[in-house]
Amino acid sequence: MFADLRHSFMKTVFLLRHGQTEDNLKKIIQGQGDSPLTSEGMESIKKRAAKLKEIIFDVIYCSPLGRAKSSMKILLKELNQNTNVVYSDEIQEIDFGKYTKKNINKMKDIIHEHKKNTSKPYPGGESGDMFKERVLYFMNNFVLNNEGNCFLVITHFGVIETILRHYNNLSYEDICSNKDSIIRLSFNENNVELMFL
Repeated sequence: MFADLRHSFMKTVFLLRHGQTEDNLKKIIQGQGDSPLTSEGMESIKKRAAKLKEIIFDVIYCSPLGRAKSSMKILLKELNQNTNVVYSDEIQEIDFGKYTKKNINKMKDIIHEHKKNTSKPYPGGESGDMFKERVLYFMNNFVLNNEGNCFLVITHFGVIETILRHYNNLSYEDICSNKDSIIRLSFNENNVELMFL
């Protein structure tokens, strides 16, 4: 899998989902739309930051969407380290097109259909295949081929799901039940080890 990467290869990637938002509470599809963090979402970021205080990151990558940026600002204040932050469009949530800001319960069948048919774009948005291609482009070009060894990625559920399914073949249920965990991926020459923190 990593034959094109240099010898004695080791990378550690921490994946962190943004804090809970008002739209999350209301069961509204955000996609590339946005809404503010709730007080619970802010507290969740602070609690997760406490688990990362001893780690020095070479780079912090963050989605440019507001909920991720707000989470990153809280996190940086808690970590108290001067790490380079890079905003990456590749780790924005999937674009749900015209279904953005719709109630998720009313869209479940449509979303399920698109998950089965990954080449079919959401009207005015992306397909699952397009989304996966940009997320894996990010992993290959921004992380695995980066000179650094330790990275933090502040992003969205869909991005985390895509990464974990690709490298660890986890089920949706396993990913969903750990959506507010910190996920540590350790890449070496032979495999990818996963741990929920």
